[in-house]
Amino acid sequence: MSSITSLSTGAEVAEEHRVLRHDRGLIEWRGAGVFDVAGTDAAGFLDEVCTRSVAFLFEERTLAALLLADDGSVLAIVDLLCRGDSYTVLVWPDQRLVAWTRLAVKAEGRDGVTLSDRSDSTTVLAVEGPRAGAAVEPFLDGSIGQIAYRSFTTGRWEEAEMVVARIGVTAEFGYTLLVPLQHGDSVRARLVEMGVRPCGREAVDVCRMESRFVNLERECPHPQTTPFELGLQWMIDFTHGFAARRALLERWEAEVMRLPVCFTAPQEAGVVAGDEVLLADQVVGSVTHAVRSPGLGRVIGVAHLDRDIAVPGLPLSARGAGGATAITTCSGPFLVPTSVAGLRR
Repeated sequence: MSSITSLSTGAEVAEEHRVLRHDRGLIEWRGAGVFDVAGTDAAGFLDEVCTRSVAFLFEERTLAALLLADDGSVLAIVDLLCRGDSYTVLVWPDQRLVAWTRLAVKAEGRDGVTLSDRSDSTTVLAVEGPRAGAAVEPFLDGSIGQIAYRSFTTGRWEEAEMVVARIGVTAEFGYTLLVPLQHGDSVRARLVEMGVRPCGREAVDVCRMESRFVNLERECPHPQTTPFELGLQWMIDFTHGFAARRALLERWEAEVMRLPVCFTAPQEAGVVAGDEVLLADQVVGSVTHAVRSPGLGRVIGVAHLDRDIAVPGLPLSARGAGGATAITTCSGPFLVPTSVAGLRR
């Protein structure tokens, strides 16, 4: 459980949020999972364990997918980077262990699959914000424009090769760098020298909520949460036979799950995760995650509601230890990112 009190409206978080939305911020994903999958059956293996197929993933392109447990529960969100006949699986730090365990169990005794973990030998950095490209370009041989969204290339620093992928979690321009560990500190220092401000997890999580990048650490209502309960069904290709496909469909057809809906509340509202959500006097769900957005000047969040009222535009109330607060359901995302707004001009 988390609460908006853990994401304060203090000057530091507000300034880091401003940097991510209007300039460029440096994020270090300490402890991220970086796994390599190689061998003659690498593609077939990933097709079995991931919810989207790599069959048509071209070299130097990336694909976002889910790792699921056998019962259809979400274990991790992953980015798959195609290196031609091998792949790199990039995993959020909080899901590193469970993702590795799932991959290792499925790969055990399987011919044609070699799985290796280079997480501890890789520094994972991200530069995000409307001006992110200018900070990353000096590490490339060519222009930053050569990296299309959801693609990657290689760069060099101190004779070391790094991966530069155009992926992020704020919906601004975002670039993720996979750097050999021994060069991580110098790359980080160079970025700071160029004016890229380090940003902490709190400011990043606010941006994630604003842009509706699902936060698995905060938004899962229970341990066996399905993709449907997170609004992640877009990351599933039901036309290919991944391992948990049947179990996932059976859980959907059971029609017992609550569904996620975004909501807003006044900035001063004391809405926290775990609060009951009421329609009149009837409990119809609960708040899963809420943050205060410095840019929007209000509380924004996600609640899980009974299926028949999981719709935007509904006035409800959230009731917790501090009493009841009016909230209104809405569609996500909560804002148009600065980078996208600039492209529309």
